[in-house]
This record gives sequence, C-alpha cells and structure tokens, in this order.
Amino acid sequence: MDKMRMLRAIRSELWAMRPEAFAQYLSFLLTVDVEEKTPRLPRVEGKVAVIPIHGTIGHRRSSGYWADTYSEDIAKYLSEVVAGPGVGAAILDIDSPGGTVAGLSEVADAVNAVKATKPIYAVANPEAASAAYHIASQATKLFATPSGEVGSIGVWAAHQDVSAMLEQAGVKVSIISAGKYKTEGNPFEPLSDDAREEIQRNVDMHYDRFLGAVASGRGVNKSVVREQFGQGRMIEADRAKELGMIDGIATMGEVVGGLVKSTRQDRMRAADLGIRLTESSFRR
Repeated sequence: MDKMRMLRAIRSELWAMRPEAFAQYLSFLLTVDVEEKTPRLPRVEGKVAVIPIHGTIGHRRSSGYWADTYSEDIAKYLSEVVAGPGVGAAILDIDSPGGTVAGLSEVADAVNAVKATKPIYAVANPEAASAAYHIASQATKLFATPSGEVGSIGVWAAHQDVSAMLEQAGVKVSIISAGKYKTEGNPFEPLSDDAREEIQRNVDMHYDRFLGAVASGRGVNKSVVREQFGQGRMIEADRAKELGMIDGIATMGEVVGGLVKSTRQDRMRAADLGIRLTESSFRR
C-alpha cells in the first residue's frame, strides 16, 4: 500500500479515536507493509449473530488506508446477516479504540433499524472507545466485561505543518489556487487562524452529533453525556454502570450463552431478554 497516499487519506479524516491508540496505529502503518486481509466475518450461534468490531475502525476499503474493521462492513452485516430470517438477536463483540467519524452515522442508523424488530446487544470486550462507543451506545442493551472500559467521547483533527522541514531541506513550495479557501489547512504552510477556526467548527459539529447519538441511545439528555460520561476519558466498567453508560457487567460468554438459551426458548422480546439476562447472569 502506498504510504504517502495512505497518509494523505488519513490526514483528510476526522477521528473519533483515543489519540494514544491513533499514534500506535500510525506508527504501525509507517513501519510495516500492511496488506488488506480477510475481514472478520460474523458468526451465528443458534439464532444469535455475533458481529466482531475489533481494532481501528475505518470508513470503507476504498478510503485509501488500512483498518482492522470498516464501518461499511458493519452496516452490511447488520442489514444482511442480522436482518435475515434465521437470526433472532445479535451481539456486537467490541474491542476497539475507535476510528474515523466518516461512516459512524450510517452504522448507528443500521443498528437502530434492525433493533426496531430484533434486539441487538453490545459488549465492550474489553474496550469500546470513541467511535466504537458511538456504535455500542445504540444497542438495545450495552454491557462491559469486568475489566472493560468505555467512553473517550470526542472528535479531533490534526494538521501537519511540514514547512520548516521543507525549508531545511531546501525545498520551497508555491501554491497556486482558485477559490478563497481552496488550499486552507494545507501542510506546506503554518495553519492560519481562519483555517483553524473552520477545522474547529467541523470538529464541534461532529462532536455535537456524537453527543446526540449517545444521548438518544442511552436515553439521557445531551448535557448528561457531555458533563457526566467522562468528557473524553475512558471509564471503567463499575463506574460506567453507575453513570448509566452501560446496562451491566458481563463476559462475552455470559452474554452469548444467555442469548442462545433464550432464543431456543423463543423468548425474543427485547424487554424480556434485558430483564432476564441482567437478573440471572450479569454482575451488577
């Protein structure tokens, strides 16, 4: 994969991802020759579909950079696998530090469309951060493993200024453009105040949408999400349960086992499942 093309594609994205995890991701991409691999496919146990959402979440395979999971695939699995007649419920098996903002709204819409007729459960196993928590928060019920964490609610963008490096190398870049803002935020010169303001406006807009999605999924006001759901920090399972960020604490095996048993008994109503599983299997 062309690393310069990949970096340009990455630079053009807004991110809902833990910054330290992004640094590791970027270092990996720059030092290892990565190739596209077979995606992690959903599996079906009994009447329960298990959809893995692991690692960095990208938008789509044609985005120009490699990711562990693509939001386009998640939406496809939800609409094709989970919505199929042989499936009565789904579990999102999540272990992700987040990813791109692009594609998140579409996945959230897909989760909400399916859960209108079939329950969807999400498990932070053990991590559902940022973009991954955005998706998880839309589930019928959301759980975390005992050592799990959720949160990192926020959006960020990065500007790369390589002008000093180019100057030191004896390279001078002249930009010729049409359109007042066509080249704002380019990497060949320092970030202007106007460009910074526009980037901040875009970040704020998507952050507000993020807050709204989580608020809707968790049944609280946006102000609660903004002020009480970590303010960008990760929250451990016990505290997340107290704050209302998750519904319970359970291992992936407990969730799968409980749902498979329930589907065999044809108890597929979301309300019944939520009450039954929380009372019988999940640690509070």
